[in-house]
Amino acid sequence: MPLQDSLDEKVRLVSPIAGISFGDLNDKRTWRIDFDESATPQQKNAAKDVVDNFVYDDEEKEKDKLRQLVDKVKSDPLYRREYKLYLSTNPSATFKDFIVFLETF
Repeated sequence: MPLQDSLDEKVRLVSPIAGISFGDLNDKRTWRIDFDESATPQQKNAAKDVVDNFVYDDEEKEKDKLRQLVDKVKSDPLYRREYKLYLSTNPSATFKDFIVFLETF
């Protein structure tokens, strides 16, 4: 699950919110919670605690990067064409192999 969705889901468990916005994904100081007007001070504090304790480790970042690339390949005709071409010359390759291949450029 992408960082934004994962954190949004966790925060909504403790507080009503309109959403969460991110400046720099690697800097929590740039993250902002937009609270619903019905949120109590206790709920706001609980939501801030969720953000403060949220861990977006390298493994999750890698999974998120892969998801984004999958979305790109699915939606971009050029990437779809390149993926088909890659598979035609590497029939036993996985999608992850294709991503590694793309990262060489």
